[in-house]
Amino acid sequence: MKKNPYQLNRDYIPNPANAFYSYGEDVKISESQHIQELHDYVVELEDKIAGDFEINELIHQIKNDTFGFVRIGLIAFKIKAMKLYKNVSRTYKNFCQEYLHQSHWYVDRLIRASKVILELVAAGFEILPRCEAQCRELAACAEGDLVMAWKSVVKNISAHKITAKTIRHHLKPEAEKNAPESETIEVSQELYAAMFNAAIEAGMSIVQLLENIFQPKQNCDNWHYWQKMEAWSKDLEKIVSETDNKAHKPLFLG
Repeated sequence: MKKNPYQLNRDYIPNPANAFYSYGEDVKISESQHIQELHDYVVELEDKIAGDFEINELIHQIKNDTFGFVRIGLIAFKIKAMKLYKNVSRTYKNFCQEYLHQSHWYVDRLIRASKVILELVAAGFEILPRCEAQCRELAACAEGDLVMAWKSVVKNISAHKITAKTIRHHLKPEAEKNAPESETIEVSQELYAAMFNAAIEAGMSIVQLLENIFQPKQNCDNWHYWQKMEAWSKDLEKIVSETDNKAHKPLFLG
């Protein structure tokens, strides 16, 4: 079989900085400070040769930058708790959208993720979740349960194989094993975030939350349980009516 001369070796990785060079003189860089700083960082790296790098320093920088989402969560907490957003915006929600270009739901998830990380740091762990999605799988755990859950994860899963999916499969194997056939529906990002926050508050998954609302425990005589289910149901109905025309993301049910 004749080899395609244009086919790249699967181990070949193009230089990300080529994006700046491919446009030639037509390259346009935003004047925003954070974009300019990124551009300057790229130029600085490109001006260096192999002898200019020290591998241990690069390893440290990669590990340090891995926890950028934690720093964002810590700063966002201060902005929210101290109402610093009022210096530039009327509401926290508007601040997140206008200045951070993120939904306030997602920023709140980063705050919760930073809480998870710091609790694990305080418990003496060196191996830690590496992104918000991994922290999300642990966020519903109480503090004592969180430590035990993460201890089990790092004991049974190699560090380089830890992902949000492997954490979920490890902590809830029966739920994954006995999961019924799944369906996918499109929901707005705001609705998804609302369901996620309600589920975290209730200490359950989104699917469990929906099951409790639409397939409630018929024999439950706890008044608070029914009150919460009714409140969540009304909140979801309101958000659905307000976000019908907004961007949607897939939600896997089952």
